[in-house]
Amino acid sequence: NTCKPGESVRIAAVSETTDGLLRLLDAKGLRIGTTLSVQDVHAFDGSMDIKPQRGSAFSLSKDVSHHLQVENA
Repeated sequence: NTCKPGESVRIAAVSETTDGLLRLLDAKGLRIGTTLSVQDVHAFDGSMDIKPQRGSAFSLSKDVSHHLQVENA
């Protein structure tokens, strides 16, 4: 299921639990239950701009976002 700009989603699970990915998600404040607003999805590389409910917007690579299982918020 692909997120679209303007959608609000909640992180329900993380499908990959390597230390590197978990450290990155933690540093970005992304945890299970975090609500995000999808601001843009870039067709060129599949990256997306997201904004957590609390905090500033930032980009996530397709490789990282692929491991986040989300549900509608």
